[in-house]
Amino acid sequence: MVNRVTLTGHLGADPDVKDLSAGVVANCRLATTDYYKDRATGNLKEATEWHRLVFFGRHAEIARDFLAKGSRIYIDGRLRTRKWTSNGLDRYTTEVVVEALEMIGAPRGYAQPEGNPDAGAPPQAGDDEWMRAYDEAEASQVPSK
Repeated sequence: MVNRVTLTGHLGADPDVKDLSAGVVANCRLATTDYYKDRATGNLKEATEWHRLVFFGRHAEIARDFLAKGSRIYIDGRLRTRKWTSNGLDRYTTEVVVEALEMIGAPRGYAQPEGNPDAGAPPQAGDDEWMRAYDEAEASQVPSK
């Protein structure tokens, strides 16, 4: 059995980060958009889907430190459905538990190049500190045996 989700899209809001006794957790929404041609009119149409993401531990810290509304990211994870009762009714939500995260484009606080909002800012001397911090954070995610 396989439970795998791979998405690329833009964040709809800043991550909501909480420090819990069990560790750090972050939640946010990711928009993915498909483009297609309407057969009847021939016009280009778009369909946007919204996905709930949840980050735990170090991934939540990375989300807090490096992600903001509009950030373009690539994630890999698994689906999880939670159930709770509200006013006597059962409620459900399905979310993606993020297991791998890559930022696409410039991080929070760095300018995007003109004309290409998805491209990252060109590296300049002294501007690689965020990349080093991100790489170190990703390296800390490697499970030890």
